[in-house]
Amino acid sequence: MTESATQLQDLGREALIGRLTARLRLLDDAELAALELRTRPPALAGSDAASPPPPSPAHGEGMVTRRQFLRTSLGVGALGLATTAGVGYAAWEWGGMRQRTAAELAFGAEILKLRGLLVLYEQLENAGLDDLAAAALVAADRSLRLVERGATALQAGAERAEAALLDLEIPFAAIQEGILWVEARVTALAGALQRLEDALAQVLQPARPLVAAIAAFADRLLGLLPFGVGEPIRRGIAGMAEVLASVPELVEGVNERLLQPLRTRWFTTDPETGLFVRLIDQVVTGLLDPVEAHLATVAETSANWQQQLALPLRAALDERSALRAEILRFSGESGG
Repeated sequence: MTESATQLQDLGREALIGRLTARLRLLDDAELAALELRTRPPALAGSDAASPPPPSPAHGEGMVTRRQFLRTSLGVGALGLATTAGVGYAAWEWGGMRQRTAAELAFGAEILKLRGLLVLYEQLENAGLDDLAAAALVAADRSLRLVERGATALQAGAERAEAALLDLEIPFAAIQEGILWVEARVTALAGALQRLEDALAQVLQPARPLVAAIAAFADRLLGLLPFGVGEPIRRGIAGMAEVLASVPELVEGVNERLLQPLRTRWFTTDPETGLFVRLIDQVVTGLLDPVEAHLATVAETSANWQQQLALPLRAALDERSALRAEILRFSGESGG
């Protein structure tokens, strides 16, 4: 048995003794005698039964007349009825007091239990869980708003980059046509050089490469000029020969280093090796599309946070705050 229960039991015992004492003072002599007889221990009750009977009076002395006997019998009967009624009433009162005492003890134990629960609840409230949850909610909302703001800016930038890359498709055909035109002009120039080389081969024997043939042909022209021809003419012929000699290298460089890479690696119509596959498609599908998918996930996560956690948590915190205020108001009214 706990100390609190023992204290409650002692208090109930003292209260019970006080009530019994007050009720005993209300009983008359006969009721007190009957109650004493009924509550007498067995040893004392047996001693009266074992005591010898009083001596019988002599004949004619102390003899009770019939009227006296009847009167005495009626008086004793009335006393017995009163005594029986008093004992029954006392027993009924005793049983009621026992029941009330048990109920008071149980009620007191329940009060102690509720007080202990109240102390634990107050300690739980002092932990500040609601304040921590509210602060965490505010911090998470602020962080998510920053993420959403950055995601919106990134989404706009990705859309502009994709639009700019896709706009390259518009001049793509014009660039291809320009490459084809330059390639045709270079091819025509190469054909003209080939015809020049064939003509020089007919004039110069033995046949020489085009550059050497041009130099030899220029020397022959200079040798055919009469002595005394002006130096400017000689320098002009020498310059023409130098220009003609550099054309074959120019044609070869334009074909191998410019036209062929542009035609085969960048602006080709081949879907496997063209510019859009090597650059634009890779940027769009390998970078911009995943970024857009990630931004959509961020937006969905933010919406789920608001609908499934933030809003219910705010509602629960508001409800708890209202209940706490009601408890404080009720406590103040009860204390007053």
